[in-house]
This record gives sequence, C-alpha cells and structure tokens, in this order.
Amino acid sequence: GCISDVYVNDIAVDFENAVEKERITPGCGSVVDLCTGVDCGRGSCEANVTSSLGFSCRCEQGFAGEFCQNRVITCNKEKFRRHHVEGDCRSVDMVKNAECVGYCGEGENCCTAVKTKRRRLKMTCRNGQL
Repeated sequence: GCISDVYVNDIAVDFENAVEKERITPGCGSVVDLCTGVDCGRGSCEANVTSSLGFSCRCEQGFAGEFCQNRVITCNKEKFRRHHVEGDCRSVDMVKNAECVGYCGEGENCCTAVKTKRRRLKMTCRNGQL
C-alpha cells in the first residue's frame, strides 16, 4: 500500500531522512483502488476523501446504508381510472380506484383503504351480453 503521512504523538515521521530504510520507496508507485473488493450491494463504490474508509457507496434509488444494504420505504398511492374486468367481461364505464406502489416493508401493507364504496357496474361481455 501507499502511506502518505505518518504521525507519532502528533509529530510527523520523515521516512526520507531515516537512518535505515528497509522496503521503503519514496512516492506512490501505483494508484491504489480503495474500491477493489468492496461490495456495495445495490450501489456502486466511489473514492471519497472525506470518508474514514477512503470510499463510499452511491446507492441506487430506494436503497440506503453504508453498503446500500437497506431498502428505503417508498410507498405511494397512485390513483387511476380504468375499466373493471372479470373474465371476458368489463365495465362499460371506467371506475375510480387506487393502488400502492413502491416498497412497503417486509410483510407490511403499504396503504389501506380509508373508505370503500359499493358500486353497481354495468358490464359488457365478449358474447354480447350486458
């Protein structure tokens, strides 16, 4: 590896002027990729000089954590209007509804109905029946 600065009791150690040098080469012979072997799970590793590790993981959307190991709850309600379908039949008019999208946690429901309405629907079928 490459060591740029060494301090002992807040005093810089100067390896250039050491009495004995064993296996010390001035400068850094090659660039060290700190991301080699780092598993960022659902993200990618990038150099980060402000991190104590020298790298950080940039997580994909919906993931967080030091190594992108945690799913983020991203639960949303999407409203829509579409025909209700049962078998070969569908409603004549579109029906207002909503569904949950995103990640809602392990075994948890993203959203629950606050109110429900029973509706009579006029259906049309492929065989021409209403």
